[in-house]
Amino acid sequence: MMIIASTLMVAGASNVFAADAAEEVAPIASGAYDWSGFYIGVHGGYSAGRSEYGVYELDMLRVFADPDPRGYLAGVHAGYNSQFSNGLVLGGEADLSYSASDGSGGAYLVLPWGNVPDPDLRVDAKVKWTGSARARLGYAMDRLLPYVTAGVAVARIESDLFVAGNSVQPRNDTLVGWSLGMGAEYAVTEKVSLRAEYRYSDYGAHASNLPHFGNLPATMDLKAQDVRFGISYKF
Repeated sequence: MMIIASTLMVAGASNVFAADAAEEVAPIASGAYDWSGFYIGVHGGYSAGRSEYGVYELDMLRVFADPDPRGYLAGVHAGYNSQFSNGLVLGGEADLSYSASDGSGGAYLVLPWGNVPDPDLRVDAKVKWTGSARARLGYAMDRLLPYVTAGVAVARIESDLFVAGNSVQPRNDTLVGWSLGMGAEYAVTEKVSLRAEYRYSDYGAHASNLPHFGNLPATMDLKAQDVRFGISYKF
């Protein structure tokens, strides 16, 4: 009887361990992950900017430069997702990023017969920070969420016009435009997800007058292509 009882106990324990092991290696059921909820996160990446600095006289472009600030960025983001029964995920997100993008470009005199480089003129530009408020639309494939995003974008850019190496027109502009992008997010745990994202932003243009040039108007604009990677925590 002892032998029979021991055999039954060993067999029962083996069945329990086998069931536990099967449960551990079983794949997560499709649709088991829910993207709904608030989240916060951090991100970093690289921004390739395109900026144009133009001085106008009688509504005609007279001086042109393209300092094109480029560099790294890092920041924070927060948002909310709502997942529907058909797998669509609709949400909103805001982000704020510190930027180390800067650039310098030689200026050209715009003449009727063409552009002539002026070695005495130079424009420097540096993006201080960027931010956005966007909608996101994605499709949940269990723990993978590909998405598109679009919304309002803001940037703070510092620039300066140099004549013969001397600063003559430092300026700070807050530009407001739009941002459009796409990305994918993957939930590595129930709370933590990783993302990769591409964004194109057109921050618009801002004009101000140049006292050094008889108060002629000068316009600075900014466009940028960003590649960003981030990590988020869902509440």
